[in-house]
Amino acid sequence: MYAELHCHSAFSFLDGASLPEDLVATAHELGYAALALTDHNGLYGSMTFAQAAKPLGLQTITGAEVTLSDGAHLTLLAETSQGYANLCRLLTEAHLGRADRRDPRLAVESLAARQEGLIVLSGCRREGLLPRTLDAEGLTAARKVAERCKEVFGKDRFFVELQRNRVRGDIALTRALIDIAAAVRLSVVATSSHCSKTVLMLSPIRWPSPSAPQRST
Repeated sequence: MYAELHCHSAFSFLDGASLPEDLVATAHELGYAALALTDHNGLYGSMTFAQAAKPLGLQTITGAEVTLSDGAHLTLLAETSQGYANLCRLLTEAHLGRADRRDPRLAVESLAARQEGLIVLSGCRREGLLPRTLDAEGLTAARKVAERCKEVFGKDRFFVELQRNRVRGDIALTRALIDIAAAVRLSVVATSSHCSKTVLMLSPIRWPSPSAPQRST
């Protein structure tokens, strides 16, 4: 059964349009068993998200898409209460450690030190750690990054994230990421389109025109 593990709400400026409660309602209508909320560098809508999901019996997954020191993104999901505590501490550090609070950045060393209870995905197509490395430095460099992430986080906690955004180069990128995962012996996880997620998850009542769309090993 499908569970969306990469989803932005309106709290992710320019990346999300739906309120957390609207995302929950639409996920319930679509028959999702679970939904993750992964806004950029914060847990801004997580309380509303959890409160809206509880009466519907929808499992919520608290997460965030964090920006690393070099600008690359990773998707973090809290698997346990310790993971949630670590996620909160990491986000606080990302904000407080910057002269410009509007541009939070997290050192990968900090993430490595507070990784307990967290699931780490390799990031979206646009700025994800592996796609970004693949685009800038090539396949060999991206494979080395994947190997390093496997060493740091473990093969059961680091997954190669695949997305299909329906833009030029998608198929080639997906194939390259699958090849990297196979070479490094990592599992892959399919998440929905980064660009169109805000459309797909909006309630038809709020936006009637568009109609819409796994973790696999």
